[in-house]
Amino acid sequence: MTVRAFARWLGVSHTAVQQRLAAGALPASARRVKGRWRILDAEQAKAEWEAHTRPRVDSRKRTQTGKPSKLADATLRERNARAEAAELENARKKRLVLPVADFERLWAPRIVGARTYFLGWPTRAKARLPHLTAADLAVLDALVREGLEILAPRAQSQGV
Repeated sequence: MTVRAFARWLGVSHTAVQQRLAAGALPASARRVKGRWRILDAEQAKAEWEAHTRPRVDSRKRTQTGKPSKLADATLRERNARAEAAELENARKKRLVLPVADFERLWAPRIVGARTYFLGWPTRAKARLPHLTAADLAVLDALVREGLEILAPRAQSQGV
């Protein structure tokens, strides 16, 4: 069988078969005859071809159960993970993302300072407005704490 006929039978290009032959991927089933490659045993060549070929993943192909094969699922997950990693690396290089440790180092002191400032409002209000009663200060304190809780509801549950 010629290389072109074998390629048509497999559904691939003849150059793909020639590249595999040059790489020695079909050692038992192909030989050079008068300077040209010939496939001596097509079934054995097909088995060797499939043993050295990564299956093509087509999301439209389904197993008998109607679901994609496990290989197709694994390959798709791998491709998605690689794409996400590449996107993250590109964003990091463009300085669109910041590592969590750097973010915490930059923003934690500012956030703690702002929280301390807001929690001190009722005390400063009492110092500037001495006519305020304890009930007035309790209301101001409750309003400030309510506002801070709206800004960071998860921080309180996480012990921050």
